[in-house]
Amino acid sequence: MNTRLFLIFLSAALAAGCAPAALSTATVTPSGASAALGSATIPSSPAATIASPSARLTPAATIPTIGGEQALAAGTYRLNRLVVGDEFPPILVTVPDGWFGDGPFVYLPKPGEANVAVQFWDVMQVYGHPCQWGGTLTDPGPTVDDLVNALVKLPLRSATPPLEVTLGDYSGKYLELSVPADVEMDEQGNFSGCDRAGEHADFKSWTGRGFATDRYHQGPGQVDRLWILDVNGARLVIDAFSMPSTTAEDLEELLRVVESIRFER
Repeated sequence: MNTRLFLIFLSAALAAGCAPAALSTATVTPSGASAALGSATIPSSPAATIASPSARLTPAATIPTIGGEQALAAGTYRLNRLVVGDEFPPILVTVPDGWFGDGPFVYLPKPGEANVAVQFWDVMQVYGHPCQWGGTLTDPGPTVDDLVNALVKLPLRSATPPLEVTLGDYSGKYLELSVPADVEMDEQGNFSGCDRAGEHADFKSWTGRGFATDRYHQGPGQVDRLWILDVNGARLVIDAFSMPSTTAEDLEELLRVVESIRFER
């Protein structure tokens, strides 16, 4: 796996706390949202085409916790609290066969790239420009709307209009950001003309708390579908991304994984 595709996380799974009494189910309702991705188009109402996982809930005591990078068998997993953040209730996600986990990421790889992935972020600061980002970090403010307002102003990202959304019984906003398809990238994964972090030139959006530090992007034409939720007063960003080579089947699988997200009570 290309080490620039993901940040480095703990190499071993760490145990979570006591199992709570109940689970919330997920409802994804970005009504009217759509984004073209090659020949694939996201349906205007993803929830209408994705079956709910509520009928196959796994007993909380038997749910494994994702630690370092690992192949995942089809099933439900708990995200590591140390890399997601103790301010959030434990987060559960259900994946099909072929997916991998790594800290607060689950992803479906394809040769040479991370094909689709779901990332979980506690965003701290936003870069004012994704390519010439040096010295542009600002604090967007603590609320969902604060972060949305900062993201829609970003140049080069072609943000879609924010929409009201509910996921896992928590409300927030949904929007889509893209990386320009014509931005140049070399064989080493450098975005030509962008600012450098050490020896690497990156296209970046924000910084995160904990182990997820910088949200840098994986390539031209990447699409980020963002669910920005208010989770008991803490702001959680769920970033489901896909690449230009992503097939319609893999895109549907990505949305199915997002639909499965729920929170332990």
